[in-house]
Amino acid sequence: MSLRVGVVGLGTAGRLHLEGYRADPRAEVVGVADVNPHALRAAAAAGLPTFATAHELLTRVSVDALSICTLPDTHVAMGLEAFERGAAVLCEKPLARSAAEARALVEAAESHGLPLACAFAHRFFPPTAQLAAAVASGRLGRVTGVINRFAVDYTDLRGPWKWDPGIAGGGALLDAATHAVDLVRFLAGEVAAVCGAVVQHVDSRFAPVEDGATLLLSTAAGAFGVVAADWTTPHKRYSLEVYGTQGEAVVEFDPPRLTWRGPAGTEVVDFPGETALGRFRHLVAHFLDALTGVAPLSVTGRDGLRALEIVEAAAAR
Repeated sequence: MSLRVGVVGLGTAGRLHLEGYRADPRAEVVGVADVNPHALRAAAAAGLPTFATAHELLTRVSVDALSICTLPDTHVAMGLEAFERGAAVLCEKPLARSAAEARALVEAAESHGLPLACAFAHRFFPPTAQLAAAVASGRLGRVTGVINRFAVDYTDLRGPWKWDPGIAGGGALLDAATHAVDLVRFLAGEVAAVCGAVVQHVDSRFAPVEDGATLLLSTAAGAFGVVAADWTTPHKRYSLEVYGTQGEAVVEFDPPRLTWRGPAGTEVVDFPGETALGRFRHLVAHFLDALTGVAPLSVTGRDGLRALEIVEAAAAR
C-alpha cells in the first residue's frame, strides 16, 4: 500500500520533492498546492490534482505525509494543520523564521506523535553520506575539524522575499549557514560553543538582512567548525572539508566527488549518475523509509531547531 503524499510549494525545492515522490513506488502524490497559477497549470498537465492553498489540499484529500516547500513564514501554520489532520511533515529549511517558531512546530509534532523531518538534504548527498559512514567507522580517526562554505550570487535575484525578514526571518545565516551548521553537527557532533560575524556587502540590495556570515564553532568532542555563507560570490561555490587524526576528506559538489588523503596516499571516489540536486531524491527516499519502518528518521525537527538556535546565538555575539 502506498503512502498518500501532498506537496505544497512548487518552486525548485518543491519540484525536486515531487520528483522524488513520483519516482518512488511507495508514494502516491494525491495533491499539490501553490499560489502560482502557472505552476498549477503545469502540475495539472502532468496529471496531478491541484489546489490553491495548503488548507484546501488538507481539507479536500487525505494525506499521510506533506512536504512543505513554501516560504519560511508559512511553515508553522501549515505544519500545525498537517499534524492536526494526522500527517507526517517533511519541511524545507529553515524550519521557521526563528528558533521560537521552530520550537512550537517541533513540540506540536511530538505532542501528536507524528514525524517531522527538516529537509537538510546535504546529509543525503552521496559523497557526504559516504563520508559520514566512514567517519563513524573511524577511517579519519578522531574528527578534529569541519570547514564548510556555501557561496552563491543573489545580487540579481528579483524576489525580495529572500531578504524580507518578515518572510525569511533573516539572510545568509538562515538561508545557507543553517545547512552548514547541520553538517558540522552531523559529522563532528553537537556544538558546544559558537561565535560569529555577519556582514552586508550590498546594502541597497539586501538591507536589512546580512548577505554574508562566518561562524566559528566548537563541538562537545573538541572539534572545530568553520562555516562561511555568502550571497555575493560571483560564482557559486560549495566546499566541505573534514579533518581527523588519521587524514582528511574533501567533498566536491559538481560533479559529485569525495577525495581522501591519509598516510596511505590519496583516493578519489566519483559517483557516476549522481548530480548535486540528486540529494533531494535521497532525502525523500529516507523520509519514506522512516514512514514505512525501514529505518529511523535521522534528520528531525529537532535538528532544524538546533541549527536555528546556533545561528541565532552566533548573530547575537
